[in-house]
Amino acid sequence: MATNKTTKAENARSAKARMMEKVRGLLAKAADDAATPEESQALYAKAEQLMAKYNLDAAIVRAKNGDRPEPIRHLQFVVSGQGWHGKARVGLVAHVAMATGCKVVTEGNKMNGADRIVHIVGTTATVTMLELMLPSLILQAETMGRKAVKENPALVREAFDTAANCNIERRVFFRSYLPGFGQGVAEKIAGNRAEMAEKTSEAGALVLVSDAERITNRFGKLFPADTIKAGHADSFSGLGEAIGRRDGRTADTGQTRVNGGKKAITANK
Repeated sequence: MATNKTTKAENARSAKARMMEKVRGLLAKAADDAATPEESQALYAKAEQLMAKYNLDAAIVRAKNGDRPEPIRHLQFVVSGQGWHGKARVGLVAHVAMATGCKVVTEGNKMNGADRIVHIVGTTATVTMLELMLPSLILQAETMGRKAVKENPALVREAFDTAANCNIERRVFFRSYLPGFGQGVAEKIAGNRAEMAEKTSEAGALVLVSDAERITNRFGKLFPADTIKAGHADSFSGLGEAIGRRDGRTADTGQTRVNGGKKAITANK
């Protein structure tokens, strides 16, 4: 019996290693300068789908075998404040992480050039996926955002009375673009998860519900509600968010309007 369990464990580790190698390959291709934005987004989506499906399938197997569920992990993800764009980067990270079923809270999320910490709580496999994906995703969003600033007709120098006001509008656009991009990616992830949930058995649905409850309980213990407060809203560009959201969604490249308001990103007291 022990040998059989050992063999199963080794096979599971081997399968996970192969899957992770595929994911790293997809993310590397997505970050390649030779890839178009559409190709990059398709590769990110494929990597996320591959990991999400593997994680759910593995969780279902554990549940059927009567094994303990996957541990809940707390990741302290450091977000750079370079250029005073840290709060915008946090918005991107929060949208994407929450779409995967994780709980998120941010520490030190003020409008300054300092780094801040995004606390992400979720299943170990999901948090590992985010740890791999987020740095590359942030880099791509910033690259595309700067390009959008330069190419958008509404942000040309001639449209403003002074160069200073033009610069302000460009910065606000960029800071709104980043969380918008994250929202677009999050919508894809949420759609993938919903589709996957429909295809799973009853055991799969129970696993997802159980994971959500365990994540909520762990998050509540780490960050009691009375220690969290809502962050302050900053200058916002609906155009920047809409274009970022469009660019974050492969399937919605023609979207140019904002649907719904901004989600507040919470921060520790």
